[in-house]
Amino acid sequence: MTRAVFLAIEGGDGAGKRTLTNALTAELTQRGKSALNFSFPSYGETAASSVISNILDSRLMRPNDPRVMALLFAADRFEKKSELHEALNQYDFLICDRYVASNAAYLMAQITSSEALEAQNWIAQLEFETLQLPRPHLNIFIDADVALSKKRQSSKDKRQYTDRVFDTFEIDDSLQTKVRLAYRNLLKSREFGKWLTLSPLCGGEVVHATALASTVLDAIEA
Repeated sequence: MTRAVFLAIEGGDGAGKRTLTNALTAELTQRGKSALNFSFPSYGETAASSVISNILDSRLMRPNDPRVMALLFAADRFEKKSELHEALNQYDFLICDRYVASNAAYLMAQITSSEALEAQNWIAQLEFETLQLPRPHLNIFIDADVALSKKRQSSKDKRQYTDRVFDTFEIDDSLQTKVRLAYRNLLKSREFGKWLTLSPLCGGEVVHATALASTVLDAIEA
């Protein structure tokens, strides 16, 4: 039996996933709990992430069929499977910055609406059943609009996989809008587990990550 509570932090590019992941880890540590973080794609650590980084940085052509990218994202997580299971047995909390639902949302955003249900079921079957990746106890969706996300992205530190301010996914506002809608549709699905939706704004002001982290932990304890 696994020991850890497994949290998956979800949302579009620039939604604040890494910031929330870090805030959750800090708050858990303060409460005397152990936590380990993973970020997907795991750039520089897996063979699949090397291909992904080359595509997102336009060093390789983006596949015409978005299912190819979905397979790469799934393969990246599969390469980390043993580490994920080890973390579940050794820590109180496992926190992933992006997980399986991210793959479904981005695939759904790039295909027709009539294919969306089939796509989300395919991703769930592929990653949870075929690849036997662990299921999160709770998915936390940061429901940020594209304008706020773009502003956050523009102030990001330099990243390992690209020298650009925006990669090929991040620069596409239409894609990011569709991703947000896809996530909202995934909230209705039980395929990916339970969901908690967070708004990064309150009264037009950005909510501090520490407050969002407290909301997450209060929901878990309730």
